[in-house]
Amino acid sequence: MIRIIILEVILFVFISGQILLAQDIKVDNYNVINVEKSNVESNNFHKTIRPFSEKSNFIDTVVTSSSIFNNVLNENLIDSKISNYKFSINPELTSVLFYDLKNSEVLSQLSVGVNYKSNYKNKLYINTNTYLTQADFPTDFSVFIDSIGIIPGGGKILSGENGSYKYFNFEGSISYLPTENIKFEVGKGRNFFGAGYRSLLLSDNSNSYPYFKTEVNIWKIKYVWLIADLYDKSLLGSISADYITDKTAFIHYLSLNIGKHINFNFFEAVLSSPYDENLQRKGYDWSYYNPVIFYRPVEFANGTADNALMGAGVNLNFGKITLYSQFLLDDLIVSEFKNQTGWWGNKFGLQAGIKCFDVFNIENLFFLGEYNIVRPYTYSHGKINLNYGNYHSSLAHPLGSNFDELASIIQYRKKRVVISAKISLARKGYDTETEVSFGGDIYKSYDYRTGQYDIAFLQGEVHHNIYVNTSISYIINPKYNLELKSGFIYKEERFLQSNIVNNYFYLGVSSNLFNKLGFFE
Repeated sequence: MIRIIILEVILFVFISGQILLAQDIKVDNYNVINVEKSNVESNNFHKTIRPFSEKSNFIDTVVTSSSIFNNVLNENLIDSKISNYKFSINPELTSVLFYDLKNSEVLSQLSVGVNYKSNYKNKLYINTNTYLTQADFPTDFSVFIDSIGIIPGGGKILSGENGSYKYFNFEGSISYLPTENIKFEVGKGRNFFGAGYRSLLLSDNSNSYPYFKTEVNIWKIKYVWLIADLYDKSLLGSISADYITDKTAFIHYLSLNIGKHINFNFFEAVLSSPYDENLQRKGYDWSYYNPVIFYRPVEFANGTADNALMGAGVNLNFGKITLYSQFLLDDLIVSEFKNQTGWWGNKFGLQAGIKCFDVFNIENLFFLGEYNIVRPYTYSHGKINLNYGNYHSSLAHPLGSNFDELASIIQYRKKRVVISAKISLARKGYDTETEVSFGGDIYKSYDYRTGQYDIAFLQGEVHHNIYVNTSISYIINPKYNLELKSGFIYKEERFLQSNIVNNYFYLGVSSNLFNKLGFFE
């Protein structure tokens, strides 16, 4: 038995040197919705920390006269237990066709792979997902992909160009629980802090990353210490012409439940590079490895030029209704804020939202409404390799900064049938000049800003974006979320005198452990 576990660990470490894509931990996943709903009045459940430790199965078993069909519809492909050791193996499959009404062409996404999970004495857990993807994207998006050499949310390209790409993904974690209250985890994946559809603190928007995480859950408090190794392709004179692998985020997150109805949470992060101004490797400040310090005071005390962020949130639970909020602070001078000078360094973001379970007392009818707003230059940095990004994507909201968004999700589930609609209405200020930053692109240095004062929200060229995704799906096997899904996507972008509209019908099957729609999301 010990030999098997050792071989698993060796295999995980070997494979995790590859690129990966992380779990689908979005709030519109039916498992996430049902886990939250079942724990809405729990003192010890912390809904703002995802992915959740365990995924419960809320779908009724389908019983047929065939034992083969019963296994296909309800069970893991391979499920075994040997003494205190148990494991399961399931297929990873996504095959989706998109019909582009504008260009009258068919685009496809195909992924094949395997999911492996094991548990030894409820102390040691291993979870891996490995698969290969062949994907087609529309022309405008493929031009962007070719320019940066990265598939946003997918990582490096194995092969392909001009709209058709192949890439390999691996996601996995090894977790050890010495006690019921402490968990140590090492892996590659994504983490999410927040109760909403988006997060202004840390989201699952970017590609996954290697990380080490410690979780402590005592009484009504849950504390997370996270160290993440981030990758980015250098742009605008960064330190090399290749990927920078030594950009690290050091993160603390504290969640506190007050009774059954109130949750407070606190967040802080610092991004640091091991290179000095002469591009010589100096390593990281060891103070950042302290799991209980406050990063901002250390940054000031040491006189570093690292990028520090802080945040907080409040969640109020009223039965099956949750009000939630986040505040992200990148920088702020109170006197400048009071005087309304429009000082560029007042960088912050706000989120407010509501979630309702069993709306109108209709079982499994879910609604979410959310508003996000982020000031210009938030998440950016003078040295772009210290911005709050990973693989050319924001670590927080996908729109970066200098935007506001109103998002809504409606979902209804009846047994294994799920009907959903997702709507996003957004405004964002884009740059009108190559050498000037209006504050919306976190991959431009804020040294290229338009000035010190009179920095206006939505400055630059304002784009109005509309996104609508309606779908109906049937859950074939809830053990690994295999779904048959069909839907319609409407995308519109309005700016100046232009109005770009794209419509897509899609049909396919997906194991839905990942967010594989990419551009189409």
